[in-house]
Amino acid sequence: VNLVKNDIPTQIHNQIHFNLGGYYESANQGFLTGVQSEIPFNPFSARFELSQRKTKDLKTPIGLLKNSYSKNFNSNLGLSYVDDFGFIGSNFKVYNLNYGIPGGFVGAHPFGVSIDIEKQQINAHSEIKIKNQKLELKFSNVQYRHKELEHNGLIGSEFAINTNSGSINFENNNLLIFDDGISGISFEHRDFNIGGYVFSPPSNSLNLSAYLYQTKKLNRFNFEFALRYSFDKVTPRTKKFSSRIGQIDERIFHNFSVSTATLYQVSDVVFVGLTISKSSRVPTIEELFSDGPHLAAYSYEVGNPNLKSEAGYGGEFYVYHKFDKLFFNLNFFYNHFNYFIVPQNTGRINYQTFLPIYETRGVKAAQIGFDGSIDWKISEKFSLSKSFSYVNGYFRDSKKPLPQIPPLKGEFGLKFSINNFSSGIFLEWAAAQNRVDEFETKTAGYSVVNLFAQYIFQTGHFVNNVGLSVENLFNKEYRNHLSRVKSILPEAGINIRFIYKLMI
Repeated sequence: VNLVKNDIPTQIHNQIHFNLGGYYESANQGFLTGVQSEIPFNPFSARFELSQRKTKDLKTPIGLLKNSYSKNFNSNLGLSYVDDFGFIGSNFKVYNLNYGIPGGFVGAHPFGVSIDIEKQQINAHSEIKIKNQKLELKFSNVQYRHKELEHNGLIGSEFAINTNSGSINFENNNLLIFDDGISGISFEHRDFNIGGYVFSPPSNSLNLSAYLYQTKKLNRFNFEFALRYSFDKVTPRTKKFSSRIGQIDERIFHNFSVSTATLYQVSDVVFVGLTISKSSRVPTIEELFSDGPHLAAYSYEVGNPNLKSEAGYGGEFYVYHKFDKLFFNLNFFYNHFNYFIVPQNTGRINYQTFLPIYETRGVKAAQIGFDGSIDWKISEKFSLSKSFSYVNGYFRDSKKPLPQIPPLKGEFGLKFSINNFSSGIFLEWAAAQNRVDEFETKTAGYSVVNLFAQYIFQTGHFVNNVGLSVENLFNKEYRNHLSRVKSILPEAGINIRFIYKLMI
């Protein structure tokens, strides 16, 4: 997941950067084309991006999944002024997505539904250098509109969200006993409007936060400390009593979160660490006041206006080794929630929509698990990789399983590389998940084989990257446990994808 996309340029390159690429895949006869470029004209730098993706209905090992098409368009234009003081810039993004939700079974429309999403976003970002320190300012406006359309064109549900957010951060050196860190304040205001066959009230939410993160190095120890206070207010435009979910009224929340971490260098190649945290999360407008169908998730969602803030304590112990040809890390964690917000299948059906009813509840819960990875360079040409994760989530009072907990799963890969060519085989696997909530469906274990090959070559000033991958090589029928419709819809069958990228 690429969280840092640099949609707003932060520096001026000494030449034009240009990327052109696309792929075609067989499982849904889909294609993606995209172009991205960053153009310097000192003291300015511009960045633009365009991409489009279209797919037809998905082929699964048990047949064609009708009404599973998708159409997506994404664009971005950013401009920055860059000088010795730092930079100031902004960008404008447009994101459109239309896709189908299959139907023809209990809990879905006979011919399925269509989801139409439109999002427009304006961002501003500046960094100002102050001696060896830095001041960062951000602002963003996002206008999001979501429609769920029945086969006859009628709106089943609709909502629009207008979000304004911003932050001021100061990166410091030598604050009190700490070496360096960040402190700041932020705000977010959401205007949430509901339409269609949904009875949730239009609402506004406001968040104000103050926070700091500081680090300290002492001999072989590295210490980290973080603190956050947040004020949240959720205000429905109409305050009333609902016979379905209860009293709908303004809610105010005050929350503190704190964490501390220690990393100890045992040797030049071995490190161990410990993190302890107290975390909190404010319930969203949807979790508080939802009352209507969510067709994209095959569920009728019922909120709880009496929810408290999610709150708990957690600890994580980790160890990693960094040898010349071997990297290994292993993490163990435990989260103890005094109040955990969870959407839970009630086993009941809303007979106006024939959708299962999910109610949002606050419960005492715990999660314990581990994850890790291994990367081993066997020789100059071959390398092995392995990753795995496991979590056991349960209600603390009854010890019964929490819903939507993934099974033990992982990936094993063998990669071959020589010069500009590389190829590999990867085995993606998951164990059966039999520890499920009362009305949750169990899933069987599976293993899926994936292949890939890639060749990079240069023609003049251009770098060419050609790739071919085969996913689910043996057309295995398997289910994703985290899908609410796993009992109905399997994952994709064999998929052959051809990829080409051109860079300058």
